[in-house]
Amino acid sequence: MTTPGAALHSGRGRAAFRAASLPGTVDEVHPGGWQDTGRDIMRRTYTVLAWIIAAGVFVQAAAIAFGFAGMAGYVQGGGVVDKALVESQTAGNFTGELGFPIHAIVGGMVIPFAALALVVVSFLVRAPGARKWAAIVLGLVVVQAMLGYSITDLPYLGLIHGANALAVLLSSVQAARLVARAEARPTDSTVTASASV
Repeated sequence: MTTPGAALHSGRGRAAFRAASLPGTVDEVHPGGWQDTGRDIMRRTYTVLAWIIAAGVFVQAAAIAFGFAGMAGYVQGGGVVDKALVESQTAGNFTGELGFPIHAIVGGMVIPFAALALVVVSFLVRAPGARKWAAIVLGLVVVQAMLGYSITDLPYLGLIHGANALAVLLSSVQAARLVARAEARPTDSTVTASASV
């Protein structure tokens, strides 16, 4: 016969005691301990990176619209946009000119680095489809960057560039929501610990 003290000192007794003392704290019941905490950190990191990419697409769209709107107003006011103006590397020629470097920095550095980090973190996340969607996001981002750098030579690529931006947005949102749905599903360890209480 097992005494209450022996049960308390056993692994199952401690888990049941913690679950009874702190109701609703699933992390305390997990047998993994610090490993579960590490997985939670990786899941949050994965989600944050995916939302950064989605937010970057919004910044991209806003910045390029701001830039072209300002340039259109500048031309209508009698200003001239030529190669010399573009290569002057100044941001005070017309309102909205700052939108172009913002578009270039976010699209050429922030989003690609975030997409690459998302793929790396996906190997540390236990969520169905995390690696697949991270790879999809990275692939679309690479295509988007290539289209952006080729758009001046082939203007028709701008049509694909704009459409692909929406694909990057939707895939990054899917990746972010993927982990949230995985967290909502009860794991085997959680169910087993709950049943032992």
